Amino acid sequence: MHVLRTLYLKLRAFSPISTLKTVYYALVNPHLSYALACWSNATKTSLKKIIILQNKIVRLMTYSDQRTPVSGLYKSFQILTLDNVIKLALITIAHSFHHKTLPKISDNQLKYQETSHCYDTRIRSNQNFFKPSANTNIRKKSI
Repeated sequence: MHVLRTLYLKLRAFSPISTLKTVYYALVNPHLSYALACWSNATKTSLKKIIILQNKIVRLMTYSDQRTPVSGLYKSFQILTLDNVIKLALITIAHSFHHKTLPKISDNQLKYQETSHCYDTRIRSNQNFFKPSANTNIRKKSI
């Protein structure tokens, strides 16, 4: 973080916002998206330090105070928060499943509702996803 902070402090003095955003996507975003398989199962308290770090970087880009709300900054820069990065990855997996482009090994992990039971219900006919029930919190949050 110290190296990244120093880099942003030097860059923001003479670089446009677009350059700072490019640096964010080159140095920060890959770290957020690399471990999504692990982070999507993590609890909110486990992710808190990473979210705080991401917020600090976004505030550094705009000379904002520590108490500045970051939701507006994320919107103005069109940067996804860590929660939204995780949601986007899960939606991408669901899209790949729907179009049958996932590897064969994942066939047992996700199913359509229509194959889970034989009753004629509204949910069954809408191609909703079905996830087998789970007993642990980690399994409940996983795909």
